[in-house]
Amino acid sequence: MGHICESGYAPFSVVDGFENIGLEVMSGKVTVTNRVIYLRAASLERKWKGDGDVLDASELETLDGGSWSVWIGSLAAGDVIDESSVTVTGSLSAPGTAPSHMDASEIRITDASGRDVTDCYEVYTANGTLKLT
Repeated sequence: MGHICESGYAPFSVVDGFENIGLEVMSGKVTVTNRVIYLRAASLERKWKGDGDVLDASELETLDGGSWSVWIGSLAAGDVIDESSVTVTGSLSAPGTAPSHMDASEIRITDASGRDVTDCYEVYTANGTLKLT
């Protein structure tokens, strides 16, 4: 499966080939909207162990499901989020709460052939919560 992720007046770009469809170029405007996805940083709560104890976002890696998830939307068939491009950060060194967060501008999405298709998406992120009680 291919991707269309450019828009404008004909002629327009078709990136890679689509199967089982035909395209007829006519005068007019083709508008293609990017797929919207939201990623959410994971949350973690645990007991504070006293002075010097730090709850760091790196502890989220131990959770079932990892440190983040696709919260709203979905990827196109064959597309994947490059795990190495997602870094969840945040820390807390006393009882209370702090956000666990990631930078949407660093997230990369590739298709089944490994080509970067991030420009075909609008990627947003939502914070999780780190909590020491």
